[in-house]
Amino acid sequence: MRLATFNLLHGRSITDGAVDLDRLAAAVRTLNPDILALQEVDLGQPRSHLADLTAIAAEAMGAV
Repeated sequence: MRLATFNLLHGRSITDGAVDLDRLAAAVRTLNPDILALQEVDLGQPRSHLADLTAIAAEAMGAV
């Protein structure tokens, strides 16, 4: 079993500060976790393009 923790920083990249939802999904897929603990998650906030970051992470890891 693979457990991971990921501080989403409200969807912002630590390298360039951009909110790139595809890059977020790719990062979750790279982690390939069975269980993923998330911190600093946004839902419907302008700073993260009104996205549901939990749903993006869940879809990327194949969670129900």
